[in-house]
Amino acid sequence: MGAVVDEQPPENPGVPRPVLVVALVLCGLLDDLGVSLLGPVAAISDHFELLGYLTLGLFMAVWGGAVLWWKLSGGSTEDSKQVVHRT
Repeated sequence: MGAVVDEQPPENPGVPRPVLVVALVLCGLLDDLGVSLLGPVAAISDHFELLGYLTLGLFMAVWGGAVLWWKLSGGSTEDSKQVVHRT
């Protein structure tokens, strides 16, 4: 018998990402105005493009490593066919 996939959303999803982005931009704006509440956090807002590239690069490296690990360990697709979905 295969694994059972339960597709229920998490009970506490945490802080939404747009709220974090707005908070970082606001910290950067306040820092530009001379109000330095969170200096290191405000510095992140100056490098959003670099942060995005680093996130994408990390994702690709982890994904590629997982595929390489699976291929080198002799991974089989037959195990993945036994997933049972609840309705």
